[in-house]
Amino acid sequence: MASLAFSLQGEQTAAAPGMQFPEGKRLTMDVLMPDDMPNQFYYFDGLLVNPSDGLSEFMVGKVAVGLILPESTGVLDPDEETWTPQQVQKVDEEVRVGFNWWPKFEPEANLSIVIEPVRIVPTKYEPINYAAYSPEEDRWLDDVFTNMGYPAYMPLTQKLTNEAIAVRDRNGADQVVLVIVVNSEVDSDGLFTNFISEHTWPNRSHMIMTYDNNGFGIDDMEQVAAHALAHTLGEAPDQGFNDACTDLSWGYLKEINGNSLLGPGCVTDLPSIMRPDVEGGYLGNHLDPFARVHIGWGDKDGNGILDSAGRYQLKHTSRETGSGIIYTGTITNTALRPPPGWTDEVNFNHIAAMTATELFTGQVYPAQASDGSFDSQVEGFSVTIGVNAQLVNFCVTGGFGGTYCEIILNRAAHNQYLPTVRK
Repeated sequence: MASLAFSLQGEQTAAAPGMQFPEGKRLTMDVLMPDDMPNQFYYFDGLLVNPSDGLSEFMVGKVAVGLILPESTGVLDPDEETWTPQQVQKVDEEVRVGFNWWPKFEPEANLSIVIEPVRIVPTKYEPINYAAYSPEEDRWLDDVFTNMGYPAYMPLTQKLTNEAIAVRDRNGADQVVLVIVVNSEVDSDGLFTNFISEHTWPNRSHMIMTYDNNGFGIDDMEQVAAHALAHTLGEAPDQGFNDACTDLSWGYLKEINGNSLLGPGCVTDLPSIMRPDVEGGYLGNHLDPFARVHIGWGDKDGNGILDSAGRYQLKHTSRETGSGIIYTGTITNTALRPPPGWTDEVNFNHIAAMTATELFTGQVYPAQASDGSFDSQVEGFSVTIGVNAQLVNFCVTGGFGGTYCEIILNRAAHNQYLPTVRK
């Protein structure tokens, strides 16, 4: 547990800390693992081979959301469900509230959610009348995305990926989530035919919900949306009685599921949005430390920088002039090494600002980017320090994750300042 590098008390850091709620509505069977249904873990065009689509790995930075509501036309299936303006507005409101439950928990994540206007897309199918995680689901999904303008011959996985990239890019976002909500108001139980409502996939940038979400109902859709977002942004696993606490999460940042209800070997027993009691976790603002690691908010080396922000490397040279000391060099932000089975590094961070500060006087010397702005993962820089400076701390702030600092000048006799300083 020491590797988590933060207190277990951190699960009560949001609004209304410590408030307890009775056990509420529960959510189960909402994320498909390859071992759960090996014969159904595929899309219309075949097996899902790559570990990730690379579009929604951590709960950090700017996240764009595409909100898609399929509308049955009656062309193939009977038209049983019809979206009303009131329903559409309610879905939009609930998703916005649920997704914006998250930013308050970790300011260093610099998390912001941008949700596009709802798009109602026709389909010849009535989606609620099919099974989740099935070839039939792939067929109506494929029809929806074809009707959004993608070629019929294009594989469904490529349609999903292309649409996600388009939503991300037109919003200038770091990551993206596609939210597909199926109308189920007329349906007797608000479930797909295999008794599943909201569901997600490992390492994919989309989720599906029903209007009713089983027992939650539309008025509590925000709770389901909040829970599902952690599956989609960071691959946080469920923590129910079917989820072993010694199993590693399937995302980029591998960590055990140490707050699961299924022992032995569980490290903590804390209420959490990732446990089946989603309502209690949501209303009580509960987020356990293991889920924090899964979604990219851990700090395993204790350096004050989120693991998902990667690492910084500073290289510089200096020369003295009559007016001061000129430092020039490069600062590089690199991703954590990919886990086994991943071929590409994942890094959504960038260098956003650089300053040098004389620690005795508090004078700040702004650094200048060689290309005019700090906005990439490798930046050249220059900064001129006053001729009388004694102890200078150089700090780099990323787009998210925290600030890295180190001493670049020490003329002081106080040797306690010699080690690298981080904040």
